[in-house]
Amino acid sequence: MRVLILLLFLASSLIGFEEDIEKIRQLILTTEQNLDLQKKLLQALVSYSQTRTEFMKKNESRQLASDLVQRAMRLELLISENAFAHLFSTEFLNEVHYFDQIGKRRH
Repeated sequence: MRVLILLLFLASSLIGFEEDIEKIRQLILTTEQNLDLQKKLLQALVSYSQTRTEFMKKNESRQLASDLVQRAMRLELLISENAFAHLFSTEFLNEVHYFDQIGKRRH
């Protein structure tokens, strides 16, 4: 009789565990997606920073100016679509927004 009660208890508990397992799977999936977005943001930020540094050295270069605007537009999009603005200073966001607006006027 005790074995039967124990089996019934375990059988009813398994259903609950499957839901818990699925919740953790979803959490892991969401975490991986967030990490991928954060890696894209970091890549875009590094690219923008490198282009900005080069542009500061050779500010007569039209190609670097164009590249800087394009990278700013990508950053602006990533930041706004994924609610990352709270991670950055107002000064940085204003700078990226400025170059983003130049790019939007050109297109």
